[in-house]
Amino acid sequence: MHDRNSRVSPLRAAEAEFLRVGERLELTAEEAGLVWPVARMPLVRVRAWLLRGEAATRDGDAVWRRVLARARADEAWMVGAVGLAMPGLRSAARRVAFGLAPDAADEVEAEILAGFLDAVAKTNPDWSRLAWRLRCRAQRAGLRARYAQARQPVVSGPVPDSAAPRRPWGHPDLVLADAVRHGVVTAAEAQLIAETRLENTPLTRVAAELGADYRTLQKRRGRAEKRLVDAIRAGEVSSAPAGAPTAAGDRRVLAAMVERNVLSADEARLIERTRLEGVPLTRIAAEAGAAYPTLAHQRRRAEARLRSALASGAVPARASARLTRLEVTRRRAA
Repeated sequence: MHDRNSRVSPLRAAEAEFLRVGERLELTAEEAGLVWPVARMPLVRVRAWLLRGEAATRDGDAVWRRVLARARADEAWMVGAVGLAMPGLRSAARRVAFGLAPDAADEVEAEILAGFLDAVAKTNPDWSRLAWRLRCRAQRAGLRARYAQARQPVVSGPVPDSAAPRRPWGHPDLVLADAVRHGVVTAAEAQLIAETRLENTPLTRVAAELGADYRTLQKRRGRAEKRLVDAIRAGEVSSAPAGAPTAAGDRRVLAAMVERNVLSADEARLIERTRLEGVPLTRIAAEAGAAYPTLAHQRRRAEARLRSALASGAVPARASARLTRLEVTRRRAA
């Protein structure tokens, strides 16, 4: 076990920043459309009020709508949004990073934080259960980071014949994600299963929050779970990482992307170091003197363009000899 109390992880650093500014970021009862004991309440106290469970879902949504609007226009309020969501982000990090070494856990935390920032910018404020939706998006970002880590080869000396596969082999969240990718269940069905089966949220509570009939949700979940079980038994769905190209092939593709201006050289190098070489993003951020959420967001945007270009066939999987020479030149320059 690793003692993380003496280390400043991404979420611990974000919490410290929230505590520094959270007292001067205030919401009024009038602007939130709520009845509070006081006219103005700092976000630190708003978080405590929400955690006590006294607020109805619609009240929490009213708070989050105001916070989202401010966070999209003000960096300090973005810090406030992170702090307000911190209990949920910590819960997601504990679940997704369980069993990881400190550096790998920090990488997952950084991705969870970056995923949350991205969700704040993109989530529709008119939706209900905003806190849960934001946390789900952040958790999925962390799962993608852990999924990517599982693809990296690990050489750490002799491995006993009876050694178990590295986590997250068998991780239920990855099974659900794979089921959504293969169309076995919908994203909404996967969220329903995750919340009620993995997070132990009573189905009656979910039904009440969604304004849905309990029996209807129960039947919907049952049908989805049957399809999921059948797909797992048939070998159509698993948590094992999909087969990946070789590192050399990946580097040739990155070089092709640079040649065709899909990626910049810096973006290709960032993807190469973190995805192919397994260097933690937190370490790269420290070396460059950059903020890890910023780098994580940059990498996410670059990888989105990369996936889009590959899906459209704009860049062939096999790079030409010229592109291979470009890659060698770029690596030497780096």
